[in-house]
Amino acid sequence: MKEVPIVFIGHKDHGKSSLIARLLLDTNSVKQSVLKDIKSADKEEGKNFEIAHILDSFKEERQNEMTIDSTTASIRRGSGVYQLIDVPGHIELISNMLTGASLAKAAILVISADEGIKEQTIKHLELAEILGIKNLAVAINKIDLIGYEKEGFLKIVSKIKPILQSVGFNQIQFFPVSAKDGSNVIKKSKSTPWYKGKTLADFIFNVKVKNLKNEKMRFLVQDRFAGPENIIVGRVESGTIKKGQEICFFPGNIKAKIKFIKDFEKEIKKASAGQGIGIVLDKDIIIERGSVGFEKGVRPTTGKILKGKIFWIDSAKSRKLICECGNAAAQGTILSPKKPIASAKSLYKISLDKCIVYDPESSGSLGKIVLKEDGKIIAVGNTL
Repeated sequence: MKEVPIVFIGHKDHGKSSLIARLLLDTNSVKQSVLKDIKSADKEEGKNFEIAHILDSFKEERQNEMTIDSTTASIRRGSGVYQLIDVPGHIELISNMLTGASLAKAAILVISADEGIKEQTIKHLELAEILGIKNLAVAINKIDLIGYEKEGFLKIVSKIKPILQSVGFNQIQFFPVSAKDGSNVIKKSKSTPWYKGKTLADFIFNVKVKNLKNEKMRFLVQDRFAGPENIIVGRVESGTIKKGQEICFFPGNIKAKIKFIKDFEKEIKKASAGQGIGIVLDKDIIIERGSVGFEKGVRPTTGKILKGKIFWIDSAKSRKLICECGNAAAQGTILSPKKPIASAKSLYKISLDKCIVYDPESSGSLGKIVLKEDGKIIAVGNTL
């Protein structure tokens, strides 16, 4: 079954949680027992029920009316599972937002019709571009608060369109929606007779996802379990891995043949992009976490100097940081910029203390880096 992760981004309180909840309700994707429990919890806390609470996983979120961490809800439609990812819009929680956005293949930028474009509207757009999200639509939410007026909708469209183009997004669809009453979310609304376009659901359920099964094989090593047979555990990032094929690993330029492939306790003959598996090699060799397996003749890019575009969540206290790419981690020294600015985008260049594998053409984790300082994420970027 095809999985399509879609992240909802935008400024705080613009209705991301409510919009996802409306999609879940109007596609009958919420069990009545769950709905009853949420309403009971709201009543105990002395609050009126709001559909956004369907997405709020923590009690603290219901009390403060904010999304603290990324939350995922799924809708099954035909042969696809559409994973709707809700992320926080508060600037203080932008590192939490990355957890959800880094998984997405498409994004819905949510803008409140009564408030318009705000600071985090643009920051989230820049992050989406750096994270390699290509499919993006704009939902101008709370259209009911401006009386469903065409002029108010077009005013926001005219303001956000040049910003989208400057960031790198073109041919964007715009939807006038109301999470509160469901206007143009699943069904067309009679309140917006001037709007002749499709619904937001039409965009979501027709998102095209690049088939990574046909890409070069990359196997990201997560761990190794010693026993009668040493099992190397990891995830197939792209391509297909098969029993009996020769596989190479970097670092170390190690070569071996795949003796077995295991999916949990079951043995399988092959695995494709997105699958977590264990493999047993025909040689008793040590493969460490962070290593990358690949087919002979299609070696990935390796190096100690990385560069690309980056978004600085926070300013760096030191030039020394931990750089993560895929499952690999290395200590790095920032060569540029000389003074990273918090909540800003820039080009970067970093020197690592060891070679790692990265893939500039990848839309997956090998095409991205995360910089950490004292265990805290302070920047996220791509590799060029």
